[in-house]
Amino acid sequence: MKKMAIFTFCVFSFIGIIFISCVESETEDMCTYTEVGGIISVTGSSIGEVNETINLEVKFGVGNGCGQFNKFIETGFVGNEKIIKVETIYIGCVCTHDAPIRTVNYEFETSTNGVYNLKFKKSLGGYIIHEITIN
Repeated sequence: MKKMAIFTFCVFSFIGIIFISCVESETEDMCTYTEVGGIISVTGSSIGEVNETINLEVKFGVGNGCGQFNKFIETGFVGNEKIIKVETIYIGCVCTHDAPIRTVNYEFETSTNGVYNLKFKKSLGGYIIHEITIN
């Protein structure tokens, strides 16, 4: 009888551990999400050379203190025009309620000379257009 009680305790303990670990992972998933952020400003050089990396400083807003840069979402070039969005990631369930402005570096490089229009998506619609002339 004592062996049966110990076995039953072990089985229920194991099931409880599995249940708790599943509940915790679901909570963690709810506290991590991504969204497209709004770009506030773009600064950097407007002139460059073929195969030279041009660094642009991109400022964007996030909704709370957990928001960080995740990646750039880019369309392919249509002619010499490209649309660029910033994807933000929010990690954590407890975040400050401020709405900070973050800064990230965007690198542009091409092997063809010409005039390129990089269209950075703003938060309230429209674009910030940064024109780069490659010699």
